[in-house]
Amino acid sequence: MASTINDVAKLAGVSRQTVSRVINEPTLVNSKTLDKVQRAIKILDYHPNITARFLANKRVKTIGLYMPFSADQVRQNLFFSTLSSVVCQFCSQHDYIMQLFTSLTREDSGRLFARLYKERQVGGLILTCPSVSNEELISLLTEKIPFIIVGRPGLQTEQIPYVDVDNVEAGRLATAHLIDYGHRRIGFLNGPADMTLSEDLRQGVTACAAAHSAEQPLILEAETDLTFAAGYVEALRLLTSPKRPTAIFTADDLLAIGVKKSGRRAGLAHPRRPVGPQRRSDRLGPYFPWCADLYRYAVRTAGRYCGRISGTQH
Repeated sequence: MASTINDVAKLAGVSRQTVSRVINEPTLVNSKTLDKVQRAIKILDYHPNITARFLANKRVKTIGLYMPFSADQVRQNLFFSTLSSVVCQFCSQHDYIMQLFTSLTREDSGRLFARLYKERQVGGLILTCPSVSNEELISLLTEKIPFIIVGRPGLQTEQIPYVDVDNVEAGRLATAHLIDYGHRRIGFLNGPADMTLSEDLRQGVTACAAAHSAEQPLILEAETDLTFAAGYVEALRLLTSPKRPTAIFTADDLLAIGVKKSGRRAGLAHPRRPVGPQRRSDRLGPYFPWCADLYRYAVRTAGRYCGRISGTQH
């Protein structure tokens, strides 16, 4: 039978309250008592009931991570898997619990999170892929629910903390890179139109193309849902058109894999040497080693930062 807090108190020769203080607020306990209790905990292999600790401290150490896509999309996508693994790692290292939410509409998610927060089932939220319309943010701000966003929110105020990479600059750099290689008909597979990610990438692509006024390139943009299937279908449509693009820039890794498959279907070959600033070294690298990787490190850093922020807001 598992040891209890009373067993620890008896072995250490202290009160139950002192053991609780050692577990929850060790800095308030003198070193001699702290050492006795910790040795008793080790001898008895005692493990505190985390749920009971949360209730006693009146704190909710559960972080909700929201991804507004289907469970299948989240499972396939490197961005989501990297972010969720980093947040999960932070939670496990700091006695937090992570709840993952997918497949909800933004409006439904706002109502659900407000209810879960009031019921003390979650103490803070990490939101991903914000929309330009901000539906999910209104109820969170109204209910004063602690949250942070991965991605630029459509509504930018001091009350909305977020972390993001510069997607405008990413779009500009990718387009400039292809233009420098001599491409003047460039396919651009963007994300959903309602995401700020897509808006920012488009701004960078458009600005770069407009800056080359002498021989302005033609940008052939297609909206996708950031899946492999969408990348394949939209790229095949572009590559089999009478005036197909000579290069394609994608907003996501899975789209790039779809482009590679569509190129084979159209009888085209991709470059055999890297054309981007660095080669991939993650699990998707073997599928397209020639593809640039602009965000892998940023995603991991964002995940750690979001975990820290959410853990201190409530």
